[in-house]
Amino acid sequence: MEEDFKKGRVIPYIQSIPDFVSFRVITSIIIAIILFLQGFIFRNLLKSAGKVALTSSDVAFLFTSWQGILIILNAFVIIVIYMIFEYITLVNITRRLMEGERKPVFPSIKESVVESKRLIDPKAIPIIIFIAILTPLLGVGISLSITQNFYIPTFISSVIDSNFVYSILYTVVIVVLSIVALIFGFTIHGMFLDNLSIPEAMSQSKRIMKKNWFDYIRKMAFLIMIEIFLIIFLLFVTSILIVLAKAILEFDERIMNILMAMFTAGIIGIVTYLVTPFVVMRKTQLYYSYTINDKILYPVRKRRHHFLFEISTVLIVLLTIGAAVICDRFFDELFPKTISVPIIAHRAGGVEGNENTLGGLKKAIELNAFGAEIDIQRTKDGYYVLNHDATFERVAGVDLMPSEMTLEEVKGIRINNEEVPTIEEILDESHDKLVLFVELKGDTADKQMCDDMVKLIKERGMEDEVVLISLKYDLIDYIEDTYDNIQTAYLTFISFGNIAELNCDYVGLEEESATYANISSIHNNNKKVLVWTVNDIKSQRHFLLTSADGIITDYISQANETIKELENRSDIERIIDAVLPD
Repeated sequence: MEEDFKKGRVIPYIQSIPDFVSFRVITSIIIAIILFLQGFIFRNLLKSAGKVALTSSDVAFLFTSWQGILIILNAFVIIVIYMIFEYITLVNITRRLMEGERKPVFPSIKESVVESKRLIDPKAIPIIIFIAILTPLLGVGISLSITQNFYIPTFISSVIDSNFVYSILYTVVIVVLSIVALIFGFTIHGMFLDNLSIPEAMSQSKRIMKKNWFDYIRKMAFLIMIEIFLIIFLLFVTSILIVLAKAILEFDERIMNILMAMFTAGIIGIVTYLVTPFVVMRKTQLYYSYTINDKILYPVRKRRHHFLFEISTVLIVLLTIGAAVICDRFFDELFPKTISVPIIAHRAGGVEGNENTLGGLKKAIELNAFGAEIDIQRTKDGYYVLNHDATFERVAGVDLMPSEMTLEEVKGIRINNEEVPTIEEILDESHDKLVLFVELKGDTADKQMCDDMVKLIKERGMEDEVVLISLKYDLIDYIEDTYDNIQTAYLTFISFGNIAELNCDYVGLEEESATYANISSIHNNNKKVLVWTVNDIKSQRHFLLTSADGIITDYISQANETIKELENRSDIERIIDAVLPD
């Protein structure tokens, strides 16, 4: 890329921006129409199965029912559609741009749709899976917008991070898959630019990378550096213009801060919007340079005067200034200082005390936690005791399940000199002190457990102080349908469809799926949102600034300190947190 600047080859990037914007707008409209139709099919398949959404409880349903099989096929079709319109079309557009074509978008879309038959091949399935699923998990390469937020759930990644062997294996897998992504990175280009079969395209990509891998990495890395430089440069220019505007318009400091944050967010958004097109364009340039010895041209098209673009820019600037003035008037409502998201201790007291013990619960109470989450299982003789794992091996060195032991035997166990408490002991200790979130856990989590817990809650008059939670939706659904005035929460780490219509009072979202859109949707259906398990400072900070109804964490003291820091933010910090969230 360095030599491209010397030869003026960066000009096509700048000239192509209007075409890339057109591509994004047009393909977004097409995809939206297709998704609406596909969504209609999806919703009706769920409806025919008596469901409103797919969650982590429905894995068996997907593979054991005709509706589930059709949903999987429907999802695969959607992913292929995204590949056609977001990747293959972009490859064709960049080729046409470098050939000097003036209006490349619609011909490229037509060409991509016609040539998409190449994906109707069993050999294409690994490629589709890699791009759609593994690429976002790896965090390298070009991913599709529909799957770009795929992630390894925190409760799994935390297990990997805490185990040295798992960490090594995970690192090895990531490295191997990243190398595979590099080796076969030109497969799509070979298929759709040179009409190669899938095996031929993969073999060609392998030959290209074997010979040019260092040059490829160097030039792609330089492109990323240029994009970062572009953001810094635009922010510098924007700050100068805002200072001049302040002097001319005599805006106060707060309005200028709001303007700066808004324009910064806009610049980062625009550059991010163009990252994928620029990366694909660079890959296309390199593909041709590696396959036909740099014979591909880098044409400088005739300059066109984009009045619409300039008018739109002026309007956006004026609207942003107007929005900043309005934001200043309603500053405290739009950028609240007080943090109101409740803190819920994980497994009784988190790291502040022994896991799932009375001591841990007392520590949560001492630290003024809003609530405490605990895990209960049934013993062999029908009592309920606290334990998270299948056995007591991790916490007490006893490789037996609660269901294999009597209450007397369980009481003989010690967790760092503390005994395993019963649910009755925990209920009595928490009464009038905090809200107890009781997770129905393990193989003994059944309707009998539900009935027994409801009886204990009602006997103590603690309907407003206890929430029954579970990863098993059928149990939550049963409680909601059977008992009035008992609060429930369904925990899920995978969700598709209208999760806001699930039959529960709280929806517990694993932190990566607790998006602003999901939280808003759930609130609009008069339900509450729990986020689990929020442990690192960055995540705590993020979710404390949302409208979540509780975050479950192992680190209560850390969360309390984070709240104090957030409530002492300056005006500019509050603006930045709202306009540029983590």
